[in-house]
Amino acid sequence: MVWAQRIFGGSSKTASKAISPRLRAAPPPSPMARLVGVAHQPDQASRSHLAQQLSDICLASGRNLSARERTLFFDILRHLIHQVEMQVRKSLAERLSVRSDAPHDLVFQLANDVIEVAYPLLVKSMVLDDADLIELILSKAEAHQQAITKRPEVSLSVTETLVGTGNDEVIQSLLKNEAAEIMPATMMRLVDQSLETESFREVLLRRRDMKPELARRMYTWVGDALREYINDSFDLSQDDVDDAVSLAISEAMEIDPFDDADIISLKDYASAPLYEPTSATLIQSLNGLIR
Repeated sequence: MVWAQRIFGGSSKTASKAISPRLRAAPPPSPMARLVGVAHQPDQASRSHLAQQLSDICLASGRNLSARERTLFFDILRHLIHQVEMQVRKSLAERLSVRSDAPHDLVFQLANDVIEVAYPLLVKSMVLDDADLIELILSKAEAHQQAITKRPEVSLSVTETLVGTGNDEVIQSLLKNEAAEIMPATMMRLVDQSLETESFREVLLRRRDMKPELARRMYTWVGDALREYINDSFDLSQDDVDDAVSLAISEAMEIDPFDDADIISLKDYASAPLYEPTSATLIQSLNGLIR
């Protein structure tokens, strides 16, 4: 194996014959002898050095390994991975994150490591499947969950698990990823949550899969800048705006907005002599939306 020869070296018979035994100096320790010596050292620094040396030779520059080389190299890593320094594990994780031939068990083990090690694998590794990602979301903390939201592809099942964490920061990061698939029912639920969670509003509205009817629903509770964005991006008419306002009032009053008998004129309601203070506050806040 070429890489093994590079690590372990060997004597040259030709060179040996060319030099008289009486003149030959004691040879320096071969790379093999040095690394075997390192492997026998029990301290973490020595094991880390060994793992880094092997990684540099076998994984640097995306080198393709033969099946035999790959098996041997990864078997060595499995024995060393618990005994090496974090910086070495981090370097290994970065290199393995872009390799489709990386062993699943080793990748999953490093993805369970501290976030400094796990991050490149959580974001980039295609060796991790949906089942792996869901298990990691459910078992790890926010930093690992956020890393998963940044993957180039996020399936519906992984998205649902991320939304199910209920963590606003994780959900906001997910919404920023246009490659994340989101079910229509989940999108509607997040739109409704944006009434209370302001950080969802802009990222929701700027998604390519945002539906005009959902953007119209948000019109009554976003700020002026986002209202202007909705008007420009979703081509809302004045009737659309009026419908959005009527819907907001109807929901606040707990009436059916689609029942003609329950439709209430905003102007008539605002001028009525008696109405609930909470409704009055709503009327006042919505008044600026009617042009």
